[in-house]
Amino acid sequence: MLRIEDTDRARFVEGSVENFHSGLVWLGIKYDRGVVYQSERLPIYQKISEELISKGFAYKCFCTSEYLSNQKKEMEANGKPFIYNRICLGLSKEEVAQKEKDGDKYVVRFKIPSSPTEITWIDKIRGTVTFPTNILEDFIMIKSDGWPTYNLAHIVDDHEQDVTLVIRGQEFVPSTPKYILVHKALGWEHPEYAHVPEIIGHDHKKLSKRNGDVSLDEYIANGYLPEAVVNFLAFLGWNPGTTDEIFTLKELEHIFSIDRVGKSQAIFDIERLNWINGLYIRSLSIENLADRLISYEPSYKKIKNDFFNRVVVVEQTRIKTLAEFGEISAPYWQLPEYNKDMLVFKKSSPEATKKGLGAFISAVSDFTETSWSEKTVEAWNEFMTDIVVKNGLNNADVFWPIRVALSGSERSASPAEFLWALGRDESLKRIRGVVV
Repeated sequence: MLRIEDTDRARFVEGSVENFHSGLVWLGIKYDRGVVYQSERLPIYQKISEELISKGFAYKCFCTSEYLSNQKKEMEANGKPFIYNRICLGLSKEEVAQKEKDGDKYVVRFKIPSSPTEITWIDKIRGTVTFPTNILEDFIMIKSDGWPTYNLAHIVDDHEQDVTLVIRGQEFVPSTPKYILVHKALGWEHPEYAHVPEIIGHDHKKLSKRNGDVSLDEYIANGYLPEAVVNFLAFLGWNPGTTDEIFTLKELEHIFSIDRVGKSQAIFDIERLNWINGLYIRSLSIENLADRLISYEPSYKKIKNDFFNRVVVVEQTRIKTLAEFGEISAPYWQLPEYNKDMLVFKKSSPEATKKGLGAFISAVSDFTETSWSEKTVEAWNEFMTDIVVKNGLNNADVFWPIRVALSGSERSASPAEFLWALGRDESLKRIRGVVV
């Protein structure tokens, strides 16, 4: 079930729910019990708060923000942490009624009981956790606008929606005693809790935009595959107990268990995500990868299908993200301008390079487009090696200049791969363009 906790209207961002939903769809994470909006359940939360008031577990607080601010400053000046002084707890029923009649705004606070003095629970990850209650303040459950806080709404929803295990970040550990007290006040059994470790950057510092803390949209835009992202996220703080590292979402549904989540901080290593993403890209069929690339960049549709697929075959092992394909495949669509001095390898000479290129052109002079395309990459390597041997040249006199002439770069796929992908006409056009 997807639950939208949208009761904090001041922080509500228009379009965020749609964005969240589309992210889950992209990841392949489905829900089968529909979507529940907390904003549509206000009467339920208000009814529960009234019940808690009537039973003496909660009370109305009329303290103004100005009063609370002054109290906070005074306590901090004395070196003490701010804890609400419970002044409104001493109001009589008549005083409360008069303030309401006068139109004074109020919030509903939960009254922290004096007993028990400690709250203990068994955390599924951290084991036995104990917190003293004297460090807790009477927290707000209903705000002055009548909307509930997280401190009440999620407790009611967890109970009504049969939630048995709550998994959330370790920063919620200090708040858990409050949630347990509310459950007890309502006579409900609280769910089990599992507080997962904090995620930090590879530099062992707090996660930030610099080291991975960006929206899912950015990972989609940068060409990551959903199955790779799911696989990567699953391993943040968890391990299967084996050396296996690659799992589909379906496999994770069966193998994941909360008892394999560790207590230590999890490291968000973008290089590891790149490695996993590269593995998934290499595992795809050429047709599947081509479809994903076209979906990622629709302009690829304009490229002849057979030509595009050949480029995908050549570059599949070299890219780690779909985004990288754009830059690495650019020389196939259009030869970039480059310094012709690159044609001569350091172990060759201008004369030997010219001889090698000329020998290649001569050797393929009677090739048809069909006979050219029928040659495999391995066959092209053997063909160029034969030219080297027959003409008393070195590999640097043939392989290197052909690579540069075809790609316009010192670093690219091999010349054999370019010959296979580009075909006869484009390959000869580029090679002849550098032979004077």
